[in-house]
Amino acid sequence: MTAYLLIAHGSRRAAANIEFQQQVEQVRQSLQLEPKQIQGCYLELCEPSIQQGLEILATQGAQQIKVLPCFLNQGRHVAEDVPRDVREFMDANPELRIEILPYLGSTQGYLQLVSSCLKQH
Repeated sequence: MTAYLLIAHGSRRAAANIEFQQQVEQVRQSLQLEPKQIQGCYLELCEPSIQQGLEILATQGAQQIKVLPCFLNQGRHVAEDVPRDVREFMDANPELRIEILPYLGSTQGYLQLVSSCLKQH
């Protein structure tokens, strides 16, 4: 089974973290995935952490996990922290296939969305 891990930064504001989990659920519904095929997690400040999110998907039967960093720029978190946390989990779980997808801000769809928002206002 292929599963997806969406990573947000995490916030001290509970409402922001709840909003992210709601977005993950909307993506799940849009892609018609089973709940066990998608998980939201956070880089810092709250849980589940990246490693906890990967563990949740693995224990639910994922054999392949695609990781989407929901960040707009390739700062330290995207360039170093996310790959480090994923690599540590992969080292401990070599039977899993884990792929880090391009971060959200680098996708053509994101840039089209920004353009569309600007055109509307």
